[in-house]
Amino acid sequence: MTKSEIEQKIAEVRAQGEALQKHNSQIMQQLEVNKVELAKICGKIELLSDMLSELEKAPTAGENGEAEKDADKNDNG
Repeated sequence: MTKSEIEQKIAEVRAQGEALQKHNSQIMQQLEVNKVELAKICGKIELLSDMLSELEKAPTAGENGEAEKDADKNDNG
């Protein structure tokens, strides 16, 4: 290989390295965006899970007789 061919190869490899660094930086930025979005989704899941747990703890109207009382109220005006 001649000196100019080696210099050309060095320039090509250097350009490839810079392109890979730029691409890597873009991927890292997207990863950070994805982490934020994932945290938001996890927060929503946790909130909905808590709401579901609260609903499961609360007795339904039929379990404590309120449904019958409500029906009587509606019938009696």
